[in-house]
Amino acid sequence: VCADGSNLEARSQMLLGSMLAGMAFANSPVAAVHALAYPIGAIFHVPHGLSNALVLTQVLRFNLPEAEGLYAELAPIVDPKSEGMNV
Repeated sequence: VCADGSNLEARSQMLLGSMLAGMAFANSPVAAVHALAYPIGAIFHVPHGLSNALVLTQVLRFNLPEAEGLYAELAPIVDPKSEGMNV
């Protein structure tokens, strides 16, 4: 994971990234994406991030009727040019 275990700056940045990812997971429901991604990774031996990316659009589309307001709130954060656009 870290090529040089004595590199405290690299280890510190990895720790920060891990903490931020944990906070993000704890505050957002990612169950459907991960539930679908795990078997894809296991069967086709693709990286977990790639398998998540492969199903994310479909899960977002499936959840749209229930999460439209949340998506509208998230859109300008992810893409500032989308401010005021319809979801």
